[in-house]
Amino acid sequence: MGFGSIAKLNQLDRGMSQTQVCQILGDPKFKELKAGRTVLKFSLHEWMQGWKPVYLVFDEGGKLVEWYVNEDEYLGMQKIWLDTLKLIKQDKSDK
Repeated sequence: MGFGSIAKLNQLDRGMSQTQVCQILGDPKFKELKAGRTVLKFSLHEWMQGWKPVYLVFDEGGKLVEWYVNEDEYLGMQKIWLDTLKLIKQDKSDK
């Protein structure tokens, strides 16, 4: 999935099959079963922000029932990157 791919979420509709969704979004990063439902995770790009985790939930019949961008997970990863960059910068200034 390329830059700006998060806009492809606008092509989704409830009731779509996993095959239809994957034709639009590509292959998921992972797939898991939770309480009888299938959850697919995608990493989609949003301009000026980066890659965001997107979760799609399918019912027992394999039909799409909901999807969401996990902003808390995204912000947590951004914090990890910023903390890492601070450590690298500090390490370089210590030498």
